[in-house]
Amino acid sequence: MGQALDASPSDPQAFLAVSNLYKYANHTHKGLEDLLASAKQVGWRNGTLCGKSLSFFNPPFKEYACYQGSMTAPPCTESVLWLIRGRTLSVTRSTVEEAQTLLISETEPKHLFFRSTQPLNDRKVYLFK
Repeated sequence: MGQALDASPSDPQAFLAVSNLYKYANHTHKGLEDLLASAKQVGWRNGTLCGKSLSFFNPPFKEYACYQGSMTAPPCTESVLWLIRGRTLSVTRSTVEEAQTLLISETEPKHLFFRSTQPLNDRKVYLFK
């Protein structure tokens, strides 16, 4: 982890992004259910959600990949240290559909505002187990 942090620019605008990967199952991980419930209450686009600790999404964050990358939405600046959980969490198809309705407005085009996967170029990806 120290190498990954050292490779990060010392930019006051830089931030940490933590990403969970999900796999379809017959139940949804409780952490995601709680997060979606909060998002519905505050209005996803017009409100702010309270931060959650990494332990909020059990199992513990023990296996993960880490790399220096960029934001997924404009201006796509390269000031993000990404942590990606090594194990998938469960989600139902109906929960994914529910999350999509929170992200997509009826008055906007039906697409999400995220970039496609970008090449690694000279970035290093660190895997921690």
